Amino acid sequence: MKNVNSVVIFMYLFSFSNLFGSNGKQTYNIEFTKSLKEIRASVKANITMRNDTLYIGEYGAWHEKEGWASYISDIKVRNKNDKELELKKVDRLKWIIHEDIIDREIYIEYKISFPYALPDFKWPSGPRSTASFYDGKGMVIQSESMFIYNSLESNTYVNFAVPETWKISTPWNELSNNHEYGNQSLKFLSKNVIVIGNYKEILIEESNFSSKLVLLGYKNPNLEIIEPIYRKILKHHTQVFNNKEKGNYLMVWFPDGEWQTGEGYLGSYVVIKPQAPSESHIPFWANSMSHEIFHYWLGGKIDAQNWAESQWFSEGTTELFANLSLIRNNIISEQQFFNLLQKHLVLYQHFRYKWGTPYDIISLIEAGSNKSEYNIAIYDAGTVTALYMDILIRTQTNNTKSLEDLLKTLYIESMNDRGKKYTIEYVIKLCSFITGEDWTDFYEKYINGTEFLPIYEMFKKAGLDVIISQSGVHIKKSKKINPLQRRIRKSIFGLIDN
Repeated sequence: MKNVNSVVIFMYLFSFSNLFGSNGKQTYNIEFTKSLKEIRASVKANITMRNDTLYIGEYGAWHEKEGWASYISDIKVRNKNDKELELKKVDRLKWIIHEDIIDREIYIEYKISFPYALPDFKWPSGPRSTASFYDGKGMVIQSESMFIYNSLESNTYVNFAVPETWKISTPWNELSNNHEYGNQSLKFLSKNVIVIGNYKEILIEESNFSSKLVLLGYKNPNLEIIEPIYRKILKHHTQVFNNKEKGNYLMVWFPDGEWQTGEGYLGSYVVIKPQAPSESHIPFWANSMSHEIFHYWLGGKIDAQNWAESQWFSEGTTELFANLSLIRNNIISEQQFFNLLQKHLVLYQHFRYKWGTPYDIISLIEAGSNKSEYNIAIYDAGTVTALYMDILIRTQTNNTKSLEDLLKTLYIESMNDRGKKYTIEYVIKLCSFITGEDWTDFYEKYINGTEFLPIYEMFKKAGLDVIISQSGVHIKKSKKINPLQRRIRKSIFGLIDN
């Protein structure tokens, strides 16, 4: 039935010759239409088939029986000669083409609806998907929901047709001012979110790194609070890695009742929070932002060979530098920073000891095999261990080297050799190389082993005193310190004598 309120936008007319003259690349042309209540999209794509199967993802749509396919309709598949091909659904997330099409190009058409983004959509118990929100101005879309594909590795281009007043916010490569994106793998394009519509965005650029910040659905988004903090965090992280490579990142906020959660993607992060950022909760939301952005490099560009074994290092180091970015830039106070460290120390002690007695014999290496059960080991013990590594490197090199030198090395190597992935054994070898000392004992005791780190000695080397008791943990600046301790304390935390 025709919707008189429907606005047909930029009718894209692509001849088959245009679609198939692509020299092996695959192209998706996505046209958005809007009614008074919802947004829909039509897709025309050409891809080269490596096998006889088409897929669609489910990330963010686990509650649906057929994943994102639940919102796909009117699928048609043709070959280069405009012959319609038989397509059979064989699984909740895939279809089979019963023709000889391997290594041949096909043309796909289908339509997408986004009812799950509407405020009155009946979600299962729990928060809405982090990739589903529409406030009448802008809509958050999980990129995966838009692509029926054959290979995630194929080099992909995306052309959008949207109303003249609309914008698109995405971490994808922007190829022109006419909403053309991509020249990247479909894996990267699909494992992200985008925002479309008529809304306000903030663009922040730092050291060849570009990030867009979008807040939807808030009456008072408090952009004047979040923007300067976000700028400082981005500058800090690009300096840690000495970022030279062009990069893009998208951060999106929106509310969903009283639910509070977040989700990180390959080049984007979504925050679901009842209230917009406020000055009274800076340590919480600024830390969360900083943590996720840091993962663009550590966990994204710098990838591990063994995901489970590396989780303590990836998450712990990321959380450490998230905290450091806040204190170094005076985003939080000295006491607020100590509160963050104290929390990590309390939970680290809880992980290793109970009533003063060792009770958990799992190592950091083993903890990643069950991240949810050993969350404390991954995040809190990982943070304390990363801080110990930084202090030890600085102590052994007279504060001429640090954990940042290790991260810069991993980043440079990953950029020079795109397929290279690090191992924890290699990280320890780098520590030995940087310091000129043997770190084998450190690895065997505290990483592969289960011994408790020498907390008091560690903090003392950084010019801090720590008191651990049954009532908790207390950290303060040491009054009597030598010049090296003073330099380490200032260079790590930015703390100076009162």
